[in-house]
Amino acid sequence: MMSSSGFRSSRYFRGIAALFTVMKAGVFGRLGGLGVNTYGGTTTTFKEQYEALEDEFIEQVRKDNEGLEEDALNRSVFLPNLAPQGPVDFVLVAMEPSTGGGAGEIQQGDAFSPKNFTGSVEDFILHFCAREYLCAGGKSYYLTDLSKGAMRTREARDQRQERYQEWYPLLKDELRLVARPEAPVIAIGNDPHAFLIRRDIEPRLKGPILHYSQQAAGARERIPSTHRDRYSNFAMEVSWGDIEETVRQVMGASELQDYIEGTLDRLSRGQKLTESRKKLMFTYKVQFEGIRKEVGI
Repeated sequence: MMSSSGFRSSRYFRGIAALFTVMKAGVFGRLGGLGVNTYGGTTTTFKEQYEALEDEFIEQVRKDNEGLEEDALNRSVFLPNLAPQGPVDFVLVAMEPSTGGGAGEIQQGDAFSPKNFTGSVEDFILHFCAREYLCAGGKSYYLTDLSKGAMRTREARDQRQERYQEWYPLLKDELRLVARPEAPVIAIGNDPHAFLIRRDIEPRLKGPILHYSQQAAGARERIPSTHRDRYSNFAMEVSWGDIEETVRQVMGASELQDYIEGTLDRLSRGQKLTESRKKLMFTYKVQFEGIRKEVGI
């Protein structure tokens, strides 16, 4: 993760400025070294290569918005994600960032995180389960989206396949940089899986795992209903404290300390760890443990 001085650098403020015009989206890796490699023929650190890739994401969002009015509902913005420190063991790929959910929202008087995958309880359920069940034993993970332009959910459905096709070359560049050789690529939801299974990363593709959105909430019952005793025991073991600790760890590791308390306060105003959310957590536990077994971990 970035140092305190790096976090306050001009590069960071340039990224934040882009949030109000062309914005950002991205990634999280729990572990990994910096590494030195080549990007465009020049020897660079992993961090520099990742920042150069982010610049390409910003440019693609600009292309996505060409010809659209400034107030068009289908404009997208680039919401920066939690950057990895180096190549990771698992990459999880969702659809596209949402402009809702608390990440990247431009509002006054509340601590909304400027990073993707840090906005909702479900975001942190995914982080908790990836850390506890997918990456047990010191493995690492990275969260990203197939297309990086954050959009309203309703408008995101329009021309989704065409948009994915435009973004796919950048996803391949992203995987070459952030993933260890042969690292599994896990599709979050049916749409990314259906797109990726027809592409050249198909041998590494796993899943799909259940998407954590409310639109897919009805499917959270399926796996718990076939493991009733296991689920009952699991539901008694997990608590809201697990989510709070995950918020602190994930945001603290990403130099987002200033947003931790505001995020916890905002998330705790809702229904916290409902039965539906516990079922989502159990579903991820079973699915992640199945993927580990499949890849021989």
